[in-house]
Amino acid sequence: MLRITLRSFAHHRAGALATGLVALVGMILVTGMTSLLGTGLAASTAAADRPFLVQFPLIMGGWAVAIVVFAMVSTVGVALGGRAEEIAGIRLIGATPRQVQGMLVLETAAVTAVAAPPGLAGGYLVGWAVMGGIRSAGLTASATVFAPGVALPALGVLVVLAASVLAAWIGSRAPASRSPVADAAPPARGRQAGVPAGRAASPPGS
Repeated sequence: MLRITLRSFAHHRAGALATGLVALVGMILVTGMTSLLGTGLAASTAAADRPFLVQFPLIMGGWAVAIVVFAMVSTVGVALGGRAEEIAGIRLIGATPRQVQGMLVLETAAVTAVAAPPGLAGGYLVGWAVMGGIRSAGLTASATVFAPGVALPALGVLVVLAASVLAAWIGSRAPASRSPVADAAPPARGRQAGVPAGRAASPPGS
């Protein structure tokens, strides 16, 4: 199954790229918010600034995770729309719907893992920029500095990875459960190149 997954991944780079872009943007947003949350919980942050720096990223981060799941489900569903014959072929050689789902989830998890390093770096930059804007607007004390730490941004990466796995499992349920016979069925006999079905069955001389 792992070998089939790798081969399938190599032949569907466009779908993998779309999934990777969604995962990258989501990871940047989520890790940006978790870096702000880390700043709010840091010992160096002024006590008066902590409520805002904790509540704001929790709210925005929650919305970001929800958007990531929705976008991933939509992207996976669209990408699998053009792979019906491939999935049917895998089913016909003996794979169960759960195995097909597992293969598709593994693909999505691999793409999301590749997006993790740039997403984490981008999240740090987003958090730093947002923190600078908050401080410039006077919403926090000038002594409060950006201090995200490592644990919470890394947790943001894991949250997006888990969200992508959940989205892939949801989005692949219907394609993996379809009848492989229907998706792999050849065209009707009456269909010939350039000849309507009704004429293809007409006797000679008609």
